[in-house]
Amino acid sequence: GTSALGHALAEQAREHEEFRSLRQFLEAEDSAALQWFTFKNYRWARVVRDSRTIWIGGRDRHFVPLLDMVNCRHHDDPARIHSTHFGRNGAAETAALWDFAEGVEVFENYGQPNHLYYKFHGFLIARNTYDCFPVELPPSTVSKANVWAQRRGIRPFDRSSFCLDPSKPISDELLRTVAAVADSARPADGYGPLASFLEELLQGYSHNSTADRELLQESRLLDAFHGNLSASSFDGCASQEGCAHSQGPSLPPGLRAAVWYRYSEKRLLRRVIDSVRRLVPTARDEL
Repeated sequence: GTSALGHALAEQAREHEEFRSLRQFLEAEDSAALQWFTFKNYRWARVVRDSRTIWIGGRDRHFVPLLDMVNCRHHDDPARIHSTHFGRNGAAETAALWDFAEGVEVFENYGQPNHLYYKFHGFLIARNTYDCFPVELPPSTVSKANVWAQRRGIRPFDRSSFCLDPSKPISDELLRTVAAVADSARPADGYGPLASFLEELLQGYSHNSTADRELLQESRLLDAFHGNLSASSFDGCASQEGCAHSQGPSLPPGLRAAVWYRYSEKRLLRRVIDSVRRLVPTARDEL
């Protein structure tokens, strides 16, 4: 099934661990600050840091007023993605990707897959050019592959996270890792086991696509899903006005985004499985 819940729970665990660590530091270094250092205040500060800082030069995180409020919209040219760097005077500079008339909302192209949009921002982009399905290999799989590699004196496998785009070649390292578990040194022998692994993930979803589709249909969101979802849809609606005035049962914003995400993720996973299955070697290929 989806890894979104696992990632959310892991992030919550890190949040609590970081809070405990900082509290221990304050107890030793500045006990007077403990009266303000509540978990509620810490969580607020952490969310502000994670949601409002800008990566400058792809390396440093900084608070950049106004720029942190610019919403996302994908560009017709996938290569044109948001980029911020330090200007000559030390200020943050970001070149606009479009020509904006006065009074028109300014957008940026974040250039990320939907699982990152959902995890860190809470929105999705339909027909996302950068979308890919996140795969996390179980530790046992990587361990078995490394036992195989050690016996043959070859480089160990040290990567377990991948993101699969059905329109692009599968990572050679992923194929070699899965093939190693099947006792093969040929990357092509990884397609079959990988397809089976992905199909198990698809079967692991607690909600099927039909149920999700019905929920989206009832809330008048299915047409928007298959359309070009705009950046105003941070909770899964084609527009705030459309959500406010849609007829029929309406999902709460948080659930709306969750249903939207799992529906889109399963559709993407099916496409990935189809692309992998087409590459599974046949008996004729073995000759």
